[in-house]
Amino acid sequence: MKVIFSDIDGVLDDNNSLDRHIFRLETLHGDHTPFQMIDESKIELLAEICKRYGAKLVFCSYWKIFLDSNGKCDSDILLKNILEKLKENGIEEIEFTPDVENNDFWYHAKSNEINAYLINNPEVDSYCVIGDRLDELELHKNNLLLTSWNEDGRGNGGLLPYHSKEIGKILSRKIK
Repeated sequence: MKVIFSDIDGVLDDNNSLDRHIFRLETLHGDHTPFQMIDESKIELLAEICKRYGAKLVFCSYWKIFLDSNGKCDSDILLKNILEKLKENGIEEIEFTPDVENNDFWYHAKSNEINAYLINNPEVDSYCVIGDRLDELELHKNNLLLTSWNEDGRGNGGLLPYHSKEIGKILSRKIK
């Protein structure tokens, strides 16, 4: 089984995302202040890449704090919209990495959670990690597609169409 582990920040958004009116997060005050924007085209691209390579999507993101004990999201409108948009684009089964006790530096938490997922799912034979912070994902650098919030110097970054080919190359390498 192929798996794409993806972060949300720095993958589904970029420096220009605050200027776009894709999704808005309601603040505690009930107004519609843009807090964080997600680029809908990046969600569609991630879904397309998962389908192209037959990969399962597993988020390795701190956003999982918004999930309830059943893995559903009702408390965070932005995450709920991301999950709904992925389903609209044919990605029905979406998982998050498990929480793990972390005696290591905080920035290894995501790497350790990916390790736990791989141990708990021995059927995974190849994987790619998509994220924008090498320090958080260093333990998986051989399977990492590193994104940037400002890829071209004009604010365009995050997951981009040309990344698809590199993801395919990473997924073609077996881990067993």
